[in-house]
Amino acid sequence: MKQLFITDFDMKRFEWLVSNSDKFDEEYKCHLSNLGNELKNAIVIEQTAIPSDVITMRSRFKIRNIDTNEVQTYTLAFPFDAIEEKNIISILSSFGTAVIGCKIGSIFDVNTSSGKQKMRIEEIIYQPESAGHYYI
Repeated sequence: MKQLFITDFDMKRFEWLVSNSDKFDEEYKCHLSNLGNELKNAIVIEQTAIPSDVITMRSRFKIRNIDTNEVQTYTLAFPFDAIEEKNIISILSSFGTAVIGCKIGSIFDVNTSSGKQKMRIEEIIYQPESAGHYYI
């Protein structure tokens, strides 16, 4: 099991999403349930204390597909801010749920259109908390 770090501010927002899941359609509820399960073992840390090598909400980061050696840059966002064409991924996607709270160097599997792929977090380009942006 991966060690997962979440800021207290992000955790409050995730808990709000999960507790209000009845307002959404079935697919959305399923994604919220997956996020809720992922967060059960999370280590919650104050925003000012989260390590700078951890992906938090609105972080911009590079991922390497270990199978193809391709590197892509993504930004993690809330569902209403996600724009797949610009690699701004939703926390409720399987990819977004897989990366939240992971550190640089973490390896994880993600289901893609071409099957299960092994990925590694290569770099965090921007993390709001390490830049002093605590409430975005």
